[in-house]
Amino acid sequence: MNRLRRQMKKLLSEAVLVCTIMMVAGCGFAQTWTQTGLINMNWNCFASSADGSTLVAAPGHTANGVIFVSTNGGFTWNTNALPGYYISGTGPYFMSLVSVATSADGTRLAGASVDGFLCSSTNTGATWITNRVPVQQWYAVASSADGTRLVAGSRGSGLGGLIFTSTNSGADWQTTSAPTNYWRTIASSADGTRLIAAGDVFGVYLSTNSGSSWIHAGLPPFPQWTVASSADGTKLVAADFADSNNISGHIFTSTDSGDTWVSNTLVSSFFQSVAISADGGKIVAASRDPYVLVSTNFGGSWVTNNLPGGGSYFDGVALSADGGRVVTGSLFLSGFGGSPGLSYLSQSVQAPSLHLATSPASFLLSWLVPSTNFVVQQSPDLITWSSITDAPSLNFTNLNNELKLLPTSSSGFFRLISQ
Repeated sequence: MNRLRRQMKKLLSEAVLVCTIMMVAGCGFAQTWTQTGLINMNWNCFASSADGSTLVAAPGHTANGVIFVSTNGGFTWNTNALPGYYISGTGPYFMSLVSVATSADGTRLAGASVDGFLCSSTNTGATWITNRVPVQQWYAVASSADGTRLVAGSRGSGLGGLIFTSTNSGADWQTTSAPTNYWRTIASSADGTRLIAAGDVFGVYLSTNSGSSWIHAGLPPFPQWTVASSADGTKLVAADFADSNNISGHIFTSTDSGDTWVSNTLVSSFFQSVAISADGGKIVAASRDPYVLVSTNFGGSWVTNNLPGGGSYFDGVALSADGGRVVTGSLFLSGFGGSPGLSYLSQSVQAPSLHLATSPASFLLSWLVPSTNFVVQQSPDLITWSSITDAPSLNFTNLNNELKLLPTSSSGFFRLISQ
């Protein structure tokens, strides 16, 4: 009996290990841009769900009291109302968000307002609540993939503002040990443990423990840094608007969570915003020069995108987890000889890598959440294929879709195919 069990266990293990993984999709990073329905406002901040289907756009001071949400990848947009507030019994006044963040599934949103408040939503922006935090000029907010851990930074007054964190989707907030600074941008790893924050005075700071402690990143004290993080927090991007001579900025990248940095070789520009894919391979930077820079090899080389709205100053950008869907926007420059504030969308099919992890009892197929529709198919002979109907689950620590399957006594092949 024991010998039979050992033989069955060996057979199951072999059945798992001979499974072949394939993927069928087009590769490349499209440089084609389509104008969205967002116009005539300052499109200075965006956020994207992992699959890129839910996009959030905040128009800053040009549209008090509203935020724009798309649930179909930016093809149509809904206008959602933000909470009002009162000052000394007068009002209501309406918030203007200058930073937005979303959970990986797009249901939990957070916003930072220079009017002095943080707000959050648990239903993709349909309704909002005002969070209990000190009244400050809030300029930055970031979210973990599950939407429970939030981090926010303010400009404050005098010597600068502080950084606060929340572990319950914004219901309660705690101040961190970060130094006072004019905090401008913040990024978070998928699990919320690794943070990178940038301010106008003392530069860029890092935390590896959800904000409990902070260290300086060692980058130059240039003004107006903007930052982004991969899902695991190991690959970081930091870009500045201008150097110490106020001439033009640069882009720095790190592959070791900020321990060391590399200055990228590219045309210097006045960078306003950067975004990075979950695996860190793709970077998009919005510039006021005006153009959008794209790298598909983590800053090794760059392509300059001159979008249709010539003359616009691009200010905000967001990426889906695979980098296939990009949304960006420009400032409203009517009356200054430039174009009105517009928003653009780029979509390309990114071929996900299918991974296999085995165990005696089961095996796990996983792939980075795609921004286009992919299904898993199986075949016994590489000729006849059938789709697996089980729905994958989203891993909030690495933004991977995961599908657990039971082993069988026969060999098989698996592939991802776009539809």
